[in-house]
Amino acid sequence: MVKQHMDDRPNYFHGQLLLEEDFLREQHYHVTARHLHNLQLHGTGVVWGLEVEKSGDKAVTVGTGLALDERGREVMLREAVALNLSHFGANDRLQITISYEEEKPDERANRWTTYAVVSATKQGDRTAGVTLAEIQFDRQGRLDRDAINPLVRRYATAVIAPGSITAGMLEERLRTGWVRLPFRPLPLVPDKDISAETLPPFLVGVTEARADQRAGGSMAIAAPLGATKATRLRIAGATNERGIKLVLMVGGWDKSNRRHERRSVLEQTIPPGERLPDGSYPYERTFPVTGADLDPEYSTLSLGLESLGKASISLIAVEFSF
Repeated sequence: MVKQHMDDRPNYFHGQLLLEEDFLREQHYHVTARHLHNLQLHGTGVVWGLEVEKSGDKAVTVGTGLALDERGREVMLREAVALNLSHFGANDRLQITISYEEEKPDERANRWTTYAVVSATKQGDRTAGVTLAEIQFDRQGRLDRDAINPLVRRYATAVIAPGSITAGMLEERLRTGWVRLPFRPLPLVPDKDISAETLPPFLVGVTEARADQRAGGSMAIAAPLGATKATRLRIAGATNERGIKLVLMVGGWDKSNRRHERRSVLEQTIPPGERLPDGSYPYERTFPVTGADLDPEYSTLSLGLESLGKASISLIAVEFSF
């Protein structure tokens, strides 16, 4: 057995003479323990709020909220604050931060005072605290509607300790799952990935969508919490008389380049189904999907369909992995 010293805390007993040092050690023990808990279990960053919004051509407002700094200290803004940025100029790029500051009392004061400090500094200047946003001035030295970039924010979350079981450690069949949906399409406007012309919409019923002629539509597919990839697409229905064209798209927001994301990860044409005696053309197809890596915060997934004739769709299913 090996024992290793971790820390000490004051011990009190009846008749003990308590001095200033005893109370200071008591405070230090609990403050240090709380900061350690924050840092190791929640990390550094914004806990909630602290949104940065434009309030003028050269001013922003930071809303109320809470953050944890690099030492695990809580930084709370109880009231929104305004920042005047008039001393910055054309094409300047700034960072808005919030930091912790404390004021040591003098000998006659009986309390410490802590502050939440909101600052604006030029990008590249050394600064402490939690970054809330980046700001880019235009050529005229003003803030336009796209001046504020909040994507640089880091959020404090539950930290997974080393050695914990994560999704990647699970057996493969426990790391995948199917999202099953009825086809609920919106009308499809001219789109180069499906058709350059306006197509009639599908007729949407309770459990299936139908087309009596050529038709088009698109629908969003909600990715499960934490999904990082779409791996297979399944489609089935009772009728496919002349064929069905489909395209599966990853969309959303490219946070690195600050632009709309749009990429096709699957394009297929399903041939007509085999005609049965009742006159139906049932079909069921499953396609592998490649390159459908998803950012858990910014990626979206959508499906576009074009029926080339009479068709019905009973099931849209996508397999996701984690």
